[in-house]
Amino acid sequence: MMRLLAGELEIHEHVEDEIFYPAVRPVSEDVPVAHAEHQQLADMLAVTLRLGPSTPEFEEQLRALHQAVDHHASSEERSMFKEAKRLGDARLRHLGAEIEAMLDHERESRARSAFRDLKIRLLEGA
Repeated sequence: MMRLLAGELEIHEHVEDEIFYPAVRPVSEDVPVAHAEHQQLADMLAVTLRLGPSTPEFEEQLRALHQAVDHHASSEERSMFKEAKRLGDARLRHLGAEIEAMLDHERESRARSAFRDLKIRLLEGA
């Protein structure tokens, strides 16, 4: 379950870094903050993956990771998504299609899956 979560977080980060953040950079000052949050989430995930799932520390770390993911998503919804509206409907539709295509590719590509698996193993300390 944790590897599935780690994979989804990796996909989220990759898609935002490759498509969304470059597109909204001209209209949002929050891109550097979002990048920093991605690093924080990766660090928290690495700690979580190294803990035994039956330990109290795991529960605490997982709860903190959940709160950090929720904060990241909420802050993007409150600011970056609103600022992105200034890009216009046509550009937003195009971005949506690009994001959807990349999500499909990320989930179906063997190479990307192998990359995510390797990254997750490295985070686990294996």
